[in-house]
Amino acid sequence: MELSNPAWGVDRWSYIHMLSLCGIVLLTGWTIYLGLMRRNRKAQTAQTFDDDPKNADPYSDIEPLEDVDWKAGEILQMRPFKPKYHLTMALSPCSLSELVKVDSTYMDRIELRRSLIKNNRADVIGVNPVASPAIQELYSWLVETYLPMRFPSMYAVEHRVSEPNTLRNRATGEVINLTPPPTSEEALAILGSHIDIDFLVLLPSTTHAPSDAPPEPPGSSKTQEHAPYILHAFITCFPAGFATAQKISNTLADIHIPVPGYDKIRKSMDRFFATLPVGKIVQRANWSITTGGELFVMAGSHMSEEEYALNKEEKEAVKEMAVEEVEENKKNIWVRCERQTLHRLPKTKALVFGVKTYVYPIEDIKAEGNAEVLAEAIEGLGKGNVENMRVYKRSVVWGPAVCEWLRKP
Repeated sequence: MELSNPAWGVDRWSYIHMLSLCGIVLLTGWTIYLGLMRRNRKAQTAQTFDDDPKNADPYSDIEPLEDVDWKAGEILQMRPFKPKYHLTMALSPCSLSELVKVDSTYMDRIELRRSLIKNNRADVIGVNPVASPAIQELYSWLVETYLPMRFPSMYAVEHRVSEPNTLRNRATGEVINLTPPPTSEEALAILGSHIDIDFLVLLPSTTHAPSDAPPEPPGSSKTQEHAPYILHAFITCFPAGFATAQKISNTLADIHIPVPGYDKIRKSMDRFFATLPVGKIVQRANWSITTGGELFVMAGSHMSEEEYALNKEEKEAVKEMAVEEVEENKKNIWVRCERQTLHRLPKTKALVFGVKTYVYPIEDIKAEGNAEVLAEAIEGLGKGNVENMRVYKRSVVWGPAVCEWLRKP
């Protein structure tokens, strides 16, 4: 049949038009189908990405630690001793789940912390107004999310109908509101009464007061990228020989002025504090020898080079301990270690410095076979990149006698 046949007339063109419309419909349908398939694949990919543990929100993805024992839990045994003391950041990674450690010292520590908060409040708690949003964020995250998720057998959220929801601390039998209290000082007091960790909150020097425009996120501008960080809030019940209240409003560099050699790592510290990303947490260890097991120590743990030189000049050098004194007072000589952590809050972008303090009888160190390791570390305080560290940590006073005692059979 020929298309030119007049018999086709109008019907022929109607048929051609119909075929064209069918083609358009089929093409459109196929395009829609491909689009839906592509969207479905993207959704599946996104879901797979979100389900990947590596991409989960670290602040809500807290690994539960079932059946934590606050009465007989094992105490972390820190032994960060090295034959040469080098002043470095010495950071190692950890997870946010590992922020808080609970052990058999919990109840005694909490009792001591509450006594200090009551009787030495100005020494152990301080807040500048600019840090209030960060304190509220820290409180909410710890009380609503971290504690009940990490230690479900110890902390439990209780939902109430006509009253605010609360968190029950089964160790103490008390409840605290999930909502932060009106003042940031009280928020820190509550945290310090239920968690055996000291917290210090730092903000960049470019941070404005709450009434001003909020600061840009860390690293978003050249000005803020390496802005020095300032201590704006703290709850430190167990200071290691310093008064934290005298450090508030100071930059990192100012806080560390007494530390010999700090200027060598100042720029690295400022850079690291400015660029630490949200979701990452790091830890480090610090240690010293103390002639007393007190946890609340505001002075006497350190000595400046000037003080040491002046005492020698006036023939009033700090008396060196004798090995006989170590033997007589060995039950009062302790190795004090700090597990320090640093992480950034996701909303306010404030940095939170956490400190958990451990004290170990020096007799235990010797009994476990680490006497020589500790003796070498004590002598190594003057062999690293900062020789004056032996003066700063006062090992010029107790070092020789303690080392001799450690090496005695």
